[in-house]
Amino acid sequence: MMDPIDVIAQDSEVQEALRALSADAPYREVIQRLDELNRHLVRTYCAKSYLATCEPEYCTYRLLGTCDYLRVVHALAENRGIDVIGRKLR
Repeated sequence: MMDPIDVIAQDSEVQEALRALSADAPYREVIQRLDELNRHLVRTYCAKSYLATCEPEYCTYRLLGTCDYLRVVHALAENRGIDVIGRKLR
């Protein structure tokens, strides 16, 4: 099983997106960057490579608790205060 904290630390695109996110940035820019980060996370960590967005209501990985995408998303929310699904910064 992957460690989402290590994934966040080692994924260069995630690190670049985190550096670019700023609560002082204009709202539209923050939303755009969160959307870009979310697309990257889905493409990289979703086990269903044919999806462009997460479809949790149909996902057996989510239901079984083995979804790497959601592990990374939850780690970002808990450790960095970044909610890519709800598109918010704490």
